[in-house]
Amino acid sequence: MSAGVNTALYTVPAATGAAININVANHGPDAATVKIAITDGSAPADGDWIETGHSVSLANPLLRTNEPMAAGEVIYVQASTDTVDVRVSGYEEDV
Repeated sequence: MSAGVNTALYTVPAATGAAININVANHGPDAATVKIAITDGSAPADGDWIETGHSVSLANPLLRTNEPMAAGEVIYVQASTDTVDVRVSGYEEDV
């Protein structure tokens, strides 16, 4: 993941709802600051961020579970370093 960039990781398909898990790990020697947003827009607005300023280190990953998402919503993640990896998992259901 590129440092300082809002990276879109997952978009809920049309006519679908989702429950999503977001796992953020840092494989670098220094802590990284992470932000996560869920938005229905093309870029996150101030009110879309569900995590801001969270410190992620080797021993302190970030896990958000069972985040509800509606059709068309997008997960964005931004990290302060390029040593952060993010995995998105979960399930989708037709609505």
